[in-house]
Amino acid sequence: MMLAIDTCSWFKIHMLERELNISIVSTLLNRFKLFFTHELLTEFRKFFPNYLWIVEYCAVLPKRNIVFSSFLKEGFDEADASLLEYASEKEYFVVSEDPKMLRYVRLGFQLLQLADLIAVLYKKKILSKQVTKRIIKFLRTKRNITKKKHKDLKLMLQI
Repeated sequence: MMLAIDTCSWFKIHMLERELNISIVSTLLNRFKLFFTHELLTEFRKFFPNYLWIVEYCAVLPKRNIVFSSFLKEGFDEADASLLEYASEKEYFVVSEDPKMLRYVRLGFQLLQLADLIAVLYKKKILSKQVTKRIIKFLRTKRNITKKKHKDLKLMLQI
């Protein structure tokens, strides 16, 4: 399984690291095969020049051009369109906070929110209960997840 993280989710990860002092990037790099598309990498370089070292540990994949133009016509930028192409295949997962992208889950696309990825890390015993609780609470205070999702995650994870 390979995992890509969209630009907005990278912002959230860096916010978690900065404000909660939790090392999410190293955890992800140690546990997953991360990838960027060339289009996502262009955005990442623009917004995260101090974090380009991450790219050294990730695969950089080309856009597929299978349905890329149809995603552009739907209003997605090139980075999101390239990620959606990969999310349509079983071996690729994409973390996104974009509600428009997340709607594709209903069509079988492999997409999840950052909060859901945190839940997976907890269930696999990669993150502790205390750290998971702090992250979920932080995401709620930043309005990254709804009250309902916050409540559902707390119940599901028993935190």
